[in-house]
Amino acid sequence: QAPVLDRGLTERLLTIAEKENIAVQHEVMGSKTGTNADVIGVVGRGVPCMLISVPLKYMHTPVEVVSLDDIEATARLIAAFMLKGEVPTYA
Repeated sequence: QAPVLDRGLTERLLTIAEKENIAVQHEVMGSKTGTNADVIGVVGRGVPCMLISVPLKYMHTPVEVVSLDDIEATARLIAAFMLKGEVPTYA
């Protein structure tokens, strides 16, 4: 979680992950996420954002390490959210 991220979208994602038996890892960010969501979430009237990341070690180095199982789980989670997310419209 981070202040700029939409709590409702994140909770919806976590509910779907639980129903689909997809393991997730949580990362709490005190202020910024280090992603485009930092700006997208607050520009103009703001756009509700959530984050889905692939867990990895040594990001942005020539020796990044990632589990193929984590990549597959991330893809399954994105697909499940797209199919079942029922994202609300914001006025």
